[in-house]
Amino acid sequence: GTPYELFEPLGLDHTEILRGANGFDQGTLTLGGTINYVTADGRHAPPLAIRLEGGSYGYGKQQVAVGGHDAHWDYYLSLTHSERAGYQALTRGRSTGLVANLGYRFNALLETRLYLRWRNTFNGAPGDLTLAQIRSHPRQANPLNRRWGADRHQPGSIWLGGKTTLHLDQDSEVAVGWVWHRYPIDSAANIYSRDIWHFSDVSAVLSWRHHGEIFGRPHDLRAGILSTRNLSSSEDSTVRIAAGASAGWPTGSPVRRSTYGGGDHTLHLSENIEWIPDLHLIAGLSGLYSIRRTAVVRPFVNQPYRRERLAWAPRFGLTWDLPTGIQLYGNFSRSVQTPDSWAILSPPPAFSHGPATGWAIRGLDLQNQRASTVELGARGDSVIGSWSADIYRSAIRHELLSVQLQAATATQTEIDAEYNAAPTLHQGIEAGLQSWLAEGPRGRLQLVQAYTLSDFHYRGDIRFGHHQLP
Repeated sequence: GTPYELFEPLGLDHTEILRGANGFDQGTLTLGGTINYVTADGRHAPPLAIRLEGGSYGYGKQQVAVGGHDAHWDYYLSLTHSERAGYQALTRGRSTGLVANLGYRFNALLETRLYLRWRNTFNGAPGDLTLAQIRSHPRQANPLNRRWGADRHQPGSIWLGGKTTLHLDQDSEVAVGWVWHRYPIDSAANIYSRDIWHFSDVSAVLSWRHHGEIFGRPHDLRAGILSTRNLSSSEDSTVRIAAGASAGWPTGSPVRRSTYGGGDHTLHLSENIEWIPDLHLIAGLSGLYSIRRTAVVRPFVNQPYRRERLAWAPRFGLTWDLPTGIQLYGNFSRSVQTPDSWAILSPPPAFSHGPATGWAIRGLDLQNQRASTVELGARGDSVIGSWSADIYRSAIRHELLSVQLQAATATQTEIDAEYNAAPTLHQGIEAGLQSWLAEGPRGRLQLVQAYTLSDFHYRGDIRFGHHQLP
């Protein structure tokens, strides 16, 4: 995965939103799905692009991008900067980023590309408000956050990777890639403490695809391995404001140091075959082996936590192309998502004295989230444009939710924890319409409409019953 500060849409050729198990062939099994950012390259981007944006509440954004190519080489570079004053107090923010890639085409069968992303962000942290506070003054920040000036700074996240693709023949190709990832965080959002996060990981991917005919029938067979390993991760928390549990402790005194580790290793195989004319059968299976490690090393408690899990996720589906040009589809899929290592370090148990009061002592044995999803839908073209519509229903076990254990007071920040919920249900309707209003030699005008109806709720929880999820 990638932290949100690197989600910069400028500098992209296009974005693919692959909800739920539709991200299966990317090697991911997360409940929400996959966002595939496809970076622009020098062979398709304009030689020079300048973009200026402005809006309400002090919003402004600028981009300068260049690209070019010859017979073998191509390059692309995009620089962005943005600022906003924000609607609410303590929502001022700014960011500066870079997106670049360099490609080389050896011949028609072999090409390679190097990618770089970097971004620096700063955002205020207004904190939580009660419903009564929002109704009386929606632009205010939490009084404690405003008093002590809470904020969050990501001083320079780096994403460096490469991908090489070899076309074995006109029907087959193999790709290998790697990514090194570093994303530090300097957070003062916890009011009384300053939290310095150091995270880095490395990933490798190997994929193979064969699309052509097998036993005389058109098919698309894919297989791949995606492996991510944590290199070095830790959180160092020190006293920022000598109040609450840290009252009487000098600024800069250690509160807690924790370490994190582990990795995710996914193997996936899928087949899409035209079983009879216009009717495609889709089947796939993924296996996920995950490791999570965490430990509190200061104050010393000697209670390290480690867990290893193996999970399987099948997928089955059908698509039927009607003579009218409408495609009907349906599928069943299983999604699996492992808790983040930082989420595992949630109370209870917690320290009961000193500046670390309320902070977790050791890792909590959280379970993987699992979703079983059924989806039915249709898509096609009409006189008003291209349309799509589908309904889905996901039965989820062990959904991970953030729970407030203790509300903030005048002398104590709130205490939150991650917990596995009782069974929950996600269901809804999604529809879209893409219409071309005008088209000419210098461009075209397009209208894109989307409709979403979502119903997420508990399924007979002992405390919350069938209440809606937050």
